[in-house]
Amino acid sequence: MWIRDDSLIVVPRSIWKFLSLRGHFVVSLDHVLGCTVTTRPDRRVPVRFRIGGTAAAGLLAGNMISQGRRSWWAHRYGYPALVIDLRSNRYAQLVVDVEDPGATAAAIGAAIEDRSAVGTGRG
Repeated sequence: MWIRDDSLIVVPRSIWKFLSLRGHFVVSLDHVLGCTVTTRPDRRVPVRFRIGGTAAAGLLAGNMISQGRRSWWAHRYGYPALVIDLRSNRYAQLVVDVEDPGATAAAIGAAIEDRSAVGTGRG
């Protein structure tokens, strides 16, 4: 996952690419509302139906839907996940495992803040 120009780019690696049936996401930072780190993302982003992907013992990967809201997952249960909240996008949330969720959340938060400052003339 990285931030380039005004976009957040999420690229699942190794087995996650195969299990989640997704090569990458490119999301404008204007569409990123924020992100949080949690060890129980299923409590924050409910999952009712899998509409492509994998749900197996200990992991959840691919497209999920609950209460009319679509989310994309690449997560192993028991590990901290980064939950990225989106607006005006096909997905309401992205739930991903990253190497350092705290640092990644801070970097995304800073990029959103910088983008907001530029948009309001404060930057």
